[in-house]
Amino acid sequence: MSTGAPDWAMGAVLLTLGIFGAKLLYTASSDKVKSIRNTHRRVIMLSWAGMPNGRVHDCQTGSAPAQYWPCHHSRHHEKALKCWESPSSLATILNRAWRLSERDPRYLDDVPIQLPFSGTYICTDVRTVLAFIVCTVAENKSSSWSPRHLSFGTTRVSRERLGPLTFCRIQGQFQERRSRLTKSELERLLDGYPPWYRETFTTRAGTVRLAFPTVSEADISRGGWIAAVGLMDVSVQSQAPLAVYTCPAGSEPERPAFRSNGVVFRSAVARCRDHIANNIQPHFPADVNVAAAVVMLEHLMVEKTGSGIPSPGRFGPRWSDSVPPLPHLSGPDCRFVMKNLNGYQPLDATDVARYGPILLPAMAAVVHGAYEVVQYLKDVGVELRAPPEFGSLDNEVFLKDCVTVLPPAPAKG
Repeated sequence: MSTGAPDWAMGAVLLTLGIFGAKLLYTASSDKVKSIRNTHRRVIMLSWAGMPNGRVHDCQTGSAPAQYWPCHHSRHHEKALKCWESPSSLATILNRAWRLSERDPRYLDDVPIQLPFSGTYICTDVRTVLAFIVCTVAENKSSSWSPRHLSFGTTRVSRERLGPLTFCRIQGQFQERRSRLTKSELERLLDGYPPWYRETFTTRAGTVRLAFPTVSEADISRGGWIAAVGLMDVSVQSQAPLAVYTCPAGSEPERPAFRSNGVVFRSAVARCRDHIANNIQPHFPADVNVAAAVVMLEHLMVEKTGSGIPSPGRFGPRWSDSVPPLPHLSGPDCRFVMKNLNGYQPLDATDVARYGPILLPAMAAVVHGAYEVVQYLKDVGVELRAPPEFGSLDNEVFLKDCVTVLPPAPAKG
């Protein structure tokens, strides 16, 4: 029987359903509006895949002998809207891709609804951001660097998240010695190739130019490239190792022990020692330079430093230490030594005959390269490791400028 009194409980339920339904309706309609607006929105896409092959930076000096002139693109970052167009950001550092984008712009196919309407953004990817770092980090390592936060002096990448989207603000001064790096070289360097990797390099002989002996990830732990480093002409600035290096996925512990960083690179040094001791020295048991190479490589592996290294042979740990100057290896001999160290096979009669006349410069090249690698890992190189939230190198990243402020993330619930 009805009493005529209002049913407050039912009213509360209906009110709650109404509010909840209105909220759902507002959210759905808001997302629909954003989706419609994004259909007509254009966001420039500058992906690594779309970058032109060849060098990533063009010094634009406007003269035929430009390759011999210094690059003048190293400038301080300017805090401004669209600061990626400044002399110390994307448009300058990777200027060949930028100019191509200006002539023939590509736009993001599906603009995510989470991308704020306030501000201008560029869609790129993780690999492009890391390549930017490689080209801008200076050689003077400092205790103020914070590699885990992608902060390397004047090179800095700040990161923010808004829903599923990653935003980055990048800045860094271009390093002239990186002006000859190509797209394919950067791809391999970011995949963990040695920081000396270049498609070709010039030896101390000056007129000899060789292909780098690392042609696959398997070669990174082999000894051929150690000899290549020892053969390189150190006066060629573009051949200097990167200030930062990457390691193949899964090869480096999260926090390496003291002087144990660059595990895969140190394993290449150990492989050189083992190959000489096991496969070369038995054929030349009385050769002082072969014996010296084993002793010196053992010191570098055990002590993890070039300091105090003995020199029982006719060469020192560095090219400049050898008096009188060492003879240069010919191009064919360089290729033979690098290939032999990569192969790690017992020598046959042809190999023994080939090594005989060149044992001194060959052993010196291996030790010189190993010395440079160990000293680099101790004093110079810093690992460049992408933060976990970056995920795959192909994942999208949105560049934001120094002025634009992202809206707060929507409250959960």
